[in-house]
Amino acid sequence: MRYSSRFFLYAPFAILVALFGIAMLRWWSLAADWDSRLRRMNGHEIAPGIALRFESVAIGGFPFGLDLAFQGLRITVAAPRGPLVWYSPRLLSYSLTYGRDQKVFEASGGQDLSWSDPQGVRHDLRFDAASFRASALWRSQCLDRFDVDLLSPRSPAISGARVQLHARQAAMQNAIELSISADDIESTPGRPIGLGRMLRTFVFQGKLVPAAALRSLLCGTENWQDAAEAWRSKSGSLSVGKVAAQFDDLAVAGHGALVLDGRRRPAGALDVVVSELAPGQRAAPVFYGRLAGALAALTNAASAEGRPVSANLQLQNGLTLLAPTRNDGGSSKKPGDFAGQIDPLY
Repeated sequence: MRYSSRFFLYAPFAILVALFGIAMLRWWSLAADWDSRLRRMNGHEIAPGIALRFESVAIGGFPFGLDLAFQGLRITVAAPRGPLVWYSPRLLSYSLTYGRDQKVFEASGGQDLSWSDPQGVRHDLRFDAASFRASALWRSQCLDRFDVDLLSPRSPAISGARVQLHARQAAMQNAIELSISADDIESTPGRPIGLGRMLRTFVFQGKLVPAAALRSLLCGTENWQDAAEAWRSKSGSLSVGKVAAQFDDLAVAGHGALVLDGRRRPAGALDVVVSELAPGQRAAPVFYGRLAGALAALTNAASAEGRPVSANLQLQNGLTLLAPTRNDGGSSKKPGDFAGQIDPLY
């Protein structure tokens, strides 16, 4: 065999060995770097106002993936009325050692979420799910997209078929696009959800503008309260393109825009349409709260008129007012009915 023939025989094999060697060295370098970073992070803030603690972590995925298996993970987010705490007995993080900066997360076991309400009372929600996955994509070391997908979440108080959350930056529009959906959300007996025990579908689509005011939060250099204040001071608003909820026998849909007032309370207006899905076949209504009662009153009107009824949902000065609109689309002279009180978000 001539030397030229040997070259073409062994050269591809040598190239593959060299590439594998480079991948192996890169993996060991990244694994060592992450091991050092995680040791420093454990028990400390990983971003302003966000602390991380875990019992143990194992690093794997050799040679082309970097997998982190956390045991006893706890994330604490500082808040004025008390911290928001999420605990997961096991969390897996998957990423590649090449390509874009993206991580996929998968949580298993019973999850625990605790927080404080506006009155300072602590609440605890324990739940599990058939599948609990999330993904995060970074660009230039700033969070660009975040997604959460829960299949069959269950808790002692509430259960559902699926819950999804999606958020991504729309750089050309200087906005953050938000999308939330839920299917077949059902409460336990004695704990109604709005207008009944079963929420068949829920959809929310909106945009936070300007996104530039929240860049420091997405880059992990500012806590969420300071970022929210910067966003509010720059005339930040939430454009609600669509919000819709469908119960067993009625549906509510709306759109509008919201801001935060000087006391950090949601303010603005939504145009809503309430319609009855099965005229003349409504079950005994279950009202929960003033807003649900006001929407139920509109449903009764829709049933009496045999068509959907429009209304204007106003949020102002910490109050929620619901006023019907005229058939021609104009505002009714009747003052809005008091539908609830709004507490400051922070």
